[in-house]
Amino acid sequence: MPSSKHIVTVATLAAMAILTGCGSTVITKQVSATELWSTWRVDPEWKKLRTEALNQLDVAGLRKQWKTAPEKVLAELRNTSGKKTALHSAVAILAADLATERESKLRGADVLGLWLIAAEGAYYAVKESSKEVLLADEAEPARFMVNLYNRSVSHFVDLYFKKGGLRKGKNENIEAPGGNISVSVNSFRAGALDPLLFDELIPTNEVKIEGFTAKGRLPGVGATFSGVINRIPQREHLMAYTTRRGLNIPVTVAILFPKHPSGAKKSQADISLIDSTVRREIPFGERPLPVSRDTVAPLALGLNGINGTSLGLGGLLRVNDRMKLAGLYMLQPYAPKRIPVLMIHGLQSSPVIWRNLIAELEADPTISAKYQFWVFYYPSGVAVPQSRYMISQKMNEVIQHFDPKAQDLASRNVVVIGHSMGGVLSRSLITDVGDRFWKQFSTKDFSELKVPEEKRQEAKDTVFFKPMPQVKRAIFIAAPHRGAAMAQSWLGKLGSSLVRLPSDLLKFNMMLIKENVSLLRTGFQQNRVANSINSLRPDAPIYAALNSSPFVKGVPYHSILGDRGRGDTPNSSDGFVPYSSSHLDGANSELIVPTGHDAYESPLAVDEVKRILKKHANN
Repeated sequence: MPSSKHIVTVATLAAMAILTGCGSTVITKQVSATELWSTWRVDPEWKKLRTEALNQLDVAGLRKQWKTAPEKVLAELRNTSGKKTALHSAVAILAADLATERESKLRGADVLGLWLIAAEGAYYAVKESSKEVLLADEAEPARFMVNLYNRSVSHFVDLYFKKGGLRKGKNENIEAPGGNISVSVNSFRAGALDPLLFDELIPTNEVKIEGFTAKGRLPGVGATFSGVINRIPQREHLMAYTTRRGLNIPVTVAILFPKHPSGAKKSQADISLIDSTVRREIPFGERPLPVSRDTVAPLALGLNGINGTSLGLGGLLRVNDRMKLAGLYMLQPYAPKRIPVLMIHGLQSSPVIWRNLIAELEADPTISAKYQFWVFYYPSGVAVPQSRYMISQKMNEVIQHFDPKAQDLASRNVVVIGHSMGGVLSRSLITDVGDRFWKQFSTKDFSELKVPEEKRQEAKDTVFFKPMPQVKRAIFIAAPHRGAAMAQSWLGKLGSSLVRLPSDLLKFNMMLIKENVSLLRTGFQQNRVANSINSLRPDAPIYAALNSSPFVKGVPYHSILGDRGRGDTPNSSDGFVPYSSSHLDGANSELIVPTGHDAYESPLAVDEVKRILKKHANN
């Protein structure tokens, strides 16, 4: 049974994790499209436009017929609408209204044609409006028509994809009032995504999210989806560095209607699945309109049910259980021409902390077009040198897997962002330590170390770590570059005693100490094994080595630090790391934000990361 001290310590560590931003559980819940549409139909703007649509029926003498033969009325309106914006709007409103009514009464009702002509009507109504009006925030008819277009496309594609559409590789005819519509897929060349890549398309407007603060949504035309790519054996090369859940990536779907039934015997619908990082605009008639994008929902769906506190605390206290999860994870398929941003979390933390920052960065068109985002997870109970070794090994594995000749931009130009202890790890990737770390332990030559031959290279790489040539820039967020006094406190000592390292690592370290007593300096001859907490002590060997070693020339680095809003720098602290520990004289830039240790959540920090990444891409 756990002791009272154990319970108090774990509770305190959990509270610290929550205070540093690791505590939220990401929860997603899908809402039915019928429920969403029912809510939307009580909107005052909808009621206004529906009234106007019914007035159009009065003008055409079709009001009574609408109650008994609505499909015939829609057919009549479609075939006579021409360039009349009011009639196009009426078709869109009435078709969506009828489809919603039928779906609410009969689940699985065949309403594909109705949703497609709702999208068609909204499409032609939008074509008649100016770009400025479409981008306005106020709920006016033109803006409402864009929303109606997006929602109609979303619901049609959702139903069509589930029925096997989009993936047959040939044109299909969809029955609709007023004439069939010929549907083709991927009319765009630039930025087109292959429908066969996705196992599921989840409409993001049907996803309710908890655990995110990021906005991550760009307004525009097109329905936004989370494209689900499952990790299956046939995709092992592509998915080798994703989680077992696979990938959820932002997808935008647009439907263009180049042929209208009033001017041709058969209407045409061109469906395109769009990578909005490549294609930013869609041609609507004679002018382009911006592509909509949702970067939050795909991330949230990928993290659904994951609690940052549990994952982080488990990585600190139950290293052996979490070691099998250690690795580098990609959030999109590998992109050879995009710069990787590698994000490294800190002590008792996990990659979940980066969710809001990643969503905000991906929502910036300039950044998402140039970068791809990778995260590294490691059980944070392991000492800094061992974690650093894991990172370098995994980075090299990724390059060998995707680009054995190291010719891709992604293999030669990496930006690292590290928070807290992750900042120390990031620093170690751009610091030329040489033999300075080894000399903290011994005055003898490393060749004299008694170690099994199969482990010699690993032991050498752990203490003689060299800078990684792929890393071209680093951003340190609340990093304790000179250690953290917390590691020397009673809580740090007690927390350190609770860390359970893997038995094979413990045995190996104990064997090294026992077999090399005469080789080690006096302070390291005891049977004391380093873990993450005691390796963060200000007097830890890793800091003596790093702070006496030069940074790699030509690799800029930046600092983002919290002062809890007190404005007392240089006497400030983020509550865990003082300014005196996180400040670096040679930093290319330094930003103080009014937050605690979770500085990565600050809007000012997000803007600063954006600024740095844009500068890096331009260089």
